Amino acid sequence: METHHLLQREEAHAKKEVRPDHAIHILCLLPLFLTEVVSWKRRAMTHPPYETFEHTADIGLHAYGQTLPELFRNAAAGMESLMVAPAQIEARVSREVSAEGHDLVALLIAWLNELIFLFDTDYLLLNQFEISDFTATSLRATVSGEPYNSERHDLSSAIKAVTWHEAEVRSEATGYQARIIFDI
Repeated sequence: METHHLLQREEAHAKKEVRPDHAIHILCLLPLFLTEVVSWKRRAMTHPPYETFEHTADIGLHAYGQTLPELFRNAAAGMESLMVAPAQIEARVSREVSAEGHDLVALLIAWLNELIFLFDTDYLLLNQFEISDFTATSLRATVSGEPYNSERHDLSSAIKAVTWHEAEVRSEATGYQARIIFDI
């Protein structure tokens, strides 16, 4: 009886053989499937580059990016937008910036604090962030903007520092997300 079941299984497997026309059909559908996967991944990344949130007496920022350099650029743009609307800033001057940290969170905090330092020392409001070298512990960038001008810029708040409180950088299916809280 057991031999009879084995023979039935072999016959069933023989009937389910992949024929050449099945393989061609699968190969024809593969590009459509891959296009849909890429399209789905792009749809999943539809949120804005950054979003703010209230946090006690401070203000927080969620930044997003498909790559880590994009995440860091979006975090910088989001932080600057807390001080002045980006449309009010023109790229008139550039500065070279570098930052180091023992991990991605420390690097993000160091990067943003470097940009705050440029505002504190040169009153620079920034709107362009070109990251040229990026590793998990260091980055080099060229940033552009212009000095604060009370006649042209509506300064909403000055940021004192980036805090370590609840700071994080995490990988998601659609890229990366950072959470940062600023002391204002």
